[in-house]
Amino acid sequence: MRGSEESLVAATGESYDMWFARLDELGAAAGTDGPTWSHTRIAACLVDLGVDGWWAQHLAVAYEQARGLRSPGQRADGTFSASVSRTLDLEVPAAVARVVPAVADALALAPPELNPAAKNPSGRFRLDDGTIIVIGFSPRGEGRSVVSLEHARLGADADLDAVKARLRELLKGVDTPTA
Repeated sequence: MRGSEESLVAATGESYDMWFARLDELGAAAGTDGPTWSHTRIAACLVDLGVDGWWAQHLAVAYEQARGLRSPGQRADGTFSASVSRTLDLEVPAAVARVVPAVADALALAPPELNPAAKNPSGRFRLDDGTIIVIGFSPRGEGRSVVSLEHARLGADADLDAVKARLRELLKGVDTPTA
């Protein structure tokens, strides 16, 4: 989950290596002075050190992955997820009206209930295997929006690349993509 070093430094004033070293010094990855910290504790510590909440979450996941405490795609509860997104040349309400039925049809499921007038509408498709696909929309400037799909509650044996490919297929038939 490691993103741009430049963006991190611009947002927090420090590099990944500096933040990771600071967390190591505080004992976040465990060792002789106690158990490994939870994701929540790592993120809270980063916030206490002055890191914005979003960046604290990002750094906590990157740290856990760097220290072997979490695999890529693994959530704090131990399950896995994979996600994709696509930018559309549609306002959010129009994107909801176009994408939700298309995805529901492709999954052979009823569309989830969501409020297309909400700023960031989202809904969940519940699959027979106990996993869920979360669909979400957010504005992306004038006349554009982003639709995201996340397949969550996956087991450790899930092929995340194949899951992402399937999610991309679900969005493939949607018209007016820009990215």
